Amino acid sequence: MAVQFTPVSEHDAAWGNPFTARGTWLRGNTHTHSTYSDGKLTVAQAADWYRDHGYDFLCITDHDVVAPLDEATASDITMIPGAEIGVAWPQAMLAEVCAIGIEHVKRKFVHPQYVIDDVLDQGGIPVISHPHMSGVYSGLMMTLKDLAGIEIFNAGCQGSGRRGLSTTHWDDLLCTGMRVWGWASDDRHTSEDDPTSPGCQPGHDRGKAWVMVRAADRSQASILEAIRHGWFYSTTGPTIEDIQVDVNANEIRVRCSPVKQV
Repeated sequence: MAVQFTPVSEHDAAWGNPFTARGTWLRGNTHTHSTYSDGKLTVAQAADWYRDHGYDFLCITDHDVVAPLDEATASDITMIPGAEIGVAWPQAMLAEVCAIGIEHVKRKFVHPQYVIDDVLDQGGIPVISHPHMSGVYSGLMMTLKDLAGIEIFNAGCQGSGRRGLSTTHWDDLLCTGMRVWGWASDDRHTSEDDPTSPGCQPGHDRGKAWVMVRAADRSQASILEAIRHGWFYSTTGPTIEDIQVDVNANEIRVRCSPVKQV
């Protein structure tokens, strides 16, 4: 599965076509837990694993806390701080906001709009985590303002049989005019030494879903700026090589690497 996005505004559209622009495609995971919450790997171990498996950047998003990233400085991978923040939403008891590029968790277990506002105030990127698994139905998300995106594929949830696919939710939001990005992530918790839990696919939450970002360079600032403008696509494997929109023919043409199904 691979998906690409439309610009959210004329300002973003002015950035042009990422497939023809100067820059580098960088692979990254935007949802990773470490031993600072309920993950089995330290920050350094997670950084090493993703570097060794061909990733260019990694976001550490522990529950309700921004983990220090200093211990990962020995790894040749760009580290981005973040947190997965629990919210108080009676209609969806398991709802969380995955906040990318923040330095602090200002509030937790409050209405998600407050958390989104806090994230934006820090220049971060707020994303609803695994909405299908959390019971966050489309109508609830339609009440939110300035939401950057939702996880349309969460490998950890999908591989453990917990409704990790949320493309229908994304379609609902787009059809009402909400221009939100679609994200794919590992939501990693396990180490390679963990036995496979009943009902889980082997290695279900590592190296299964990621984003490809067209950034000017490998710096944290460039990666976050490119993501804010939608210069990325989400995938569970295929590489998107080009997208062309032919208004006259009413066609969208996508060229990608070989896939089993489109």
